Amino acid sequence: MWETTILHALKIRGVDVKYVLCDGLYTECDIFWKATKPRHKLACTVCKASVSGLMSRMLMEYEWLSKYLILEEFEKARQWVDSLRPEMFFSAQYEDWQIGEWVRSSVHSHFRMVELDLEDYEVQNTYREYLYSGMIACFGIHRLLNYYNPDTLFVFNGRMSSTRIALELAKKLGVRVVTHERGFLKNSILLFENESCASLKPFKELWRIWKDIPLKHDELEKISKYLKDREEGKKI
Repeated sequence: MWETTILHALKIRGVDVKYVLCDGLYTECDIFWKATKPRHKLACTVCKASVSGLMSRMLMEYEWLSKYLILEEFEKARQWVDSLRPEMFFSAQYEDWQIGEWVRSSVHSHFRMVELDLEDYEVQNTYREYLYSGMIACFGIHRLLNYYNPDTLFVFNGRMSSTRIALELAKKLGVRVVTHERGFLKNSILLFENESCASLKPFKELWRIWKDIPLKHDELEKISKYLKDREEGKKI
């Protein structure tokens, strides 16, 4: 809803917007993590219906990513991932696409694991499906970016599987990327330029700009109250 609202605002200001969404292409994705919301047989069907319903209610035109895929690419992706041994997953690469690295963060989140045990069959199988889905995303998003040639790609967080892939492919093509993520304050968002939401570079830049600017009196009071409440164990 945040994303669609921003796109409507851009359209009002004369921007040509192409909104492209997934239509059940992936065998693993960040909507359905085992640790939080396990995938089920109708997972993609339910998700696709929910997304299309939301777009209808918000009067937003959109396209499905499958429009930018060739049928043979699904088999090519399957053959590629089946050729990989588990010890190759982290560094798995197809041409100049570092898919193993780009999807790794999602596999960590999928299981809520700090360390991924590639000797575990379930971890192996899940990582393999993220690699397969990542390659599908690469084929479609790469073709979309080349076809549409956007000035800017606006994408959610840039950290998780297909959104990381979109970020990386756009950067390779010289397309400016703006990623968005929920903000630290209620009803706010964070925007990052050419970085994922996990990058520390924007925060280091904020520190560089603000490090010599003193806080105002009321800001100091708010921080003092926050620290006091935290020390006393109050809900913040």
